Amino acid sequence: WQGVPIVLTRVGLERADVAETVAEFLAVAASENVPVQVIDVPNGHHGFDFLDDTDESRAAITQAIDAVHAHLVAEGERVSER
Repeated sequence: WQGVPIVLTRVGLERADVAETVAEFLAVAASENVPVQVIDVPNGHHGFDFLDDTDESRAAITQAIDAVHAHLVAEGERVSER
């Protein structure tokens, strides 16, 4: 973990085996107090970012990019304060 931010997209139409591992990952992260920002895509399929050309998918992609960008900017500010 080491303080690296985690942004995870979770789709509602995921394959059962993958959805199970995502749920397990989130449960372990929560038990270890590891923050995970989850972006839900209720009508998305596995690979939604290239399979589902929908407003919902585009919004989730934008939200994920914005989240990663915000983490990078915050980290850059922390580094420059040192």
